[in-house]
Amino acid sequence: LVLPLNLAITLPLAVLLESIGERFKTLFRAIYFLPTISSSVALVIIWGYMYAPGWGLLSIMFKSIGLVPPKSWLQDPNTIYFGVPLAMICVVVAHVWQDFGYNLVIFVAALQSIPKTLREAARVDGANVWQEFWLVVVPLLRRTVLLTSVLTVISSLQVFVIFQLLSRGGPKNQTQTMVLSIYENAFRFANNLGLASAMSMVLFMIILVLTVIQFRILRTEWEY
Repeated sequence: LVLPLNLAITLPLAVLLESIGERFKTLFRAIYFLPTISSSVALVIIWGYMYAPGWGLLSIMFKSIGLVPPKSWLQDPNTIYFGVPLAMICVVVAHVWQDFGYNLVIFVAALQSIPKTLREAARVDGANVWQEFWLVVVPLLRRTVLLTSVLTVISSLQVFVIFQLLSRGGPKNQTQTMVLSIYENAFRFANNLGLASAMSMVLFMIILVLTVIQFRILRTEWEY
């Protein structure tokens, strides 16, 4: 959930940031990167107020446009969209909001490194804006997409603070992640360190396999 959502936000946003004037470019970069360097606990408190049932910001927004908000954003086990529990969607949105600024900075730097002559040649050949983006910019960003994809997968599989403080694995273990289970087995459930160590090795192997797959799919043999 995190990876496609993160890339779908950061890449178009990076292109938009590159299209604005130099005067505001640095300001917007700082604004979008601010959640990344902020305290996770502070961000959880903010999102806790947003997800508060009845009087939270999201509930108020839903009511203002005539929609009925869920009775509980984080504790309703019966609300599921496309097979994904509502609580998991809420936590994922909070994590993406905190994490997307890092990939945004990487994409902005990658866009700046693309030679302008390549874009100009595409325009001379009659390419419109969309053709220039999909046929010139995106292929040249393939290595950057690989880097951000690997980093995003690793960071999303290691998220702990947001799940621990925002949902605590509930409702009915719908937001129970491996990292949260490792923590609970190691420090809460009679110090079951053996099981926690085994789960840590399994998590390491999952990350390793996913990283190798991403390198196989997205690697390139050329440079510019």
